[in-house]
Amino acid sequence: RSSQPCFTSSPSQHATLDFGQFLSELAEQTVSHMALGGMVKAELDLPEGILLSLDKGVPLSLITNEIMTNSIKYAFPEGGAGTVKLSLRFTNGKLRVIIADDGVGLSKEFGSADTQGLGTRIIKALAQQVRAELTVETGATGTSFILDVPMEGQVSR
Repeated sequence: RSSQPCFTSSPSQHATLDFGQFLSELAEQTVSHMALGGMVKAELDLPEGILLSLDKGVPLSLITNEIMTNSIKYAFPEGGAGTVKLSLRFTNGKLRVIIADDGVGLSKEFGSADTQGLGTRIIKALAQQVRAELTVETGATGTSFILDVPMEGQVSR
């Protein structure tokens, strides 16, 4: 892990966030605070050097934190063991953020209008704010939240 700051700003450039480095720190802190007894582990594939404007980085960080928190709370009932995976890729002008777990999967009611909790509404509103396409895949082997974010002119490496 780099000892460089995640956030940079200077008069000649806009404030940016090293998104991979920031998500790595966020994931490690979230798992260490929530995964009692070390039963839930984080598996991270987060390259450093993907710099996002704060307009994109902050909402994506909030989305990632909300999904990771819910994965740790609900994917592994009764203190079960498991893994939360977080990966980041930049291809074809889009940033892809994947938050996945190997837990019990979501209920069939997830996402229906009458079962949307505040967290789900926040995730969808923030995804809309950054024009992200949100895909949710769930089954007996866990759940994946996939965010594809258009990044025209927003990412530098």
